[in-house]
Amino acid sequence: MSESTNEKVLTERRGHVLVITLNRPEVKNACDSGLARGMNAAMDLLDDTDDLFVGVITGAGGDFSAGADLKAAARGDLRERMPRGGFGLFKRPSRKPLIAAVEGVAVGGGLELCLSCDLIVAARNARMGLPEVRHNVVAIGGGLFRLPKRIPYHIAMEVALSGTLRGPEFFERWGLVNRIVEPGRHFRPRWSGLKRCWSTGRPRSRRPRKSSSRQRTGTTSKVGKSRCRSQRAQSTLRIASRASRPSSKSASRSGR
Repeated sequence: MSESTNEKVLTERRGHVLVITLNRPEVKNACDSGLARGMNAAMDLLDDTDDLFVGVITGAGGDFSAGADLKAAARGDLRERMPRGGFGLFKRPSRKPLIAAVEGVAVGGGLELCLSCDLIVAARNARMGLPEVRHNVVAIGGGLFRLPKRIPYHIAMEVALSGTLRGPEFFERWGLVNRIVEPGRHFRPRWSGLKRCWSTGRPRSRRPRKSSSRQRTGTTSKVGKSRCRSQRAQSTLRIASRASRPSSKSASRSGR
């Protein structure tokens, strides 16, 4: 059964699974206030519906998400605060299991959206990373505290400080990506067992397990808030972003 929280976030029920589609393909599903409101509503729908056991988040048009819509942010469009935090779920994701089904780009806030999920299934054409340092900004949507909890610290710092986008094989090697599939096969049998194991049985038994797992790995909103304020992480990225800027001397030399 198909439904819609708004035109920017589409929801579809497939048995006990709620498929949530980011629907701004013209901007690679970048997040503005409308998309954040739609995602917040989708999380409410998943939590409040007893016969929905798991959510799958994907993107329209062949991309997962390019992160925040910077043009919308420049207009002040992203100043609206959502009850569940940025992107409509960073602070308080669903209590039920979430699977990120990734194709194309999942960068910046798009990768942070993946990190808010419990499993990540990525197509071979996926490109993932935190490119904020290349744009002289800081990843404040959870990447700086969630990523070092999911993969080794030094690998996480390489991802954050270089801003390089990488394929799913890199992230699978370090345990972030659970499955790699061919493009367009996000709901095919190769990984459908993941959905089946969560869409049957007693969903209430999974809620305390997910909650306790997130507390142990430091991914609760309380920990996230303090981590995002970490002066060390933010100052490190600011130094790296300044280092990535061409100096006035080198710019003048190159112009000669």
